[in-house]
Amino acid sequence: MNFTFLTRRLYSSNALLSNVPSSYRVGLPNPVMSTDELQSVIDEKLAKYPYFVERTSFGKGLPVYSEYKHQRARKLTIIRRIYGDLDAFRKDLQVEFPSVKIVKCPVEQQKIVLKGNLVQEVKLFLTDLGF
Repeated sequence: MNFTFLTRRLYSSNALLSNVPSSYRVGLPNPVMSTDELQSVIDEKLAKYPYFVERTSFGKGLPVYSEYKHQRARKLTIIRRIYGDLDAFRKDLQVEFPSVKIVKCPVEQQKIVLKGNLVQEVKLFLTDLGF
């Protein structure tokens, strides 16, 4: 069976956008943004906060993930796609979640790792900030 047509159809941008209901796209930036448009969105957010958390490209969700290590004994929350001042974002997280320990904060990878499974709480925090 020839799957090239189906593969091309599934991965074309028009097919992906036609499968996403318009109610999910209301208020979100265009999924196919030029570099100048993306830079303007980042500059707008950086004017309000010294950092910016970019949403994922396909589902437009927040880049907050859970990870389990050591046979699920160690639970971690990973926040990715952080641009700008990573230390300011870390301090805001410490203020919002004072009992949570920040495990690591690698600047070159643009992510923060928190101890514990706080995916829903961090997503709610970022949504309240306007990201």
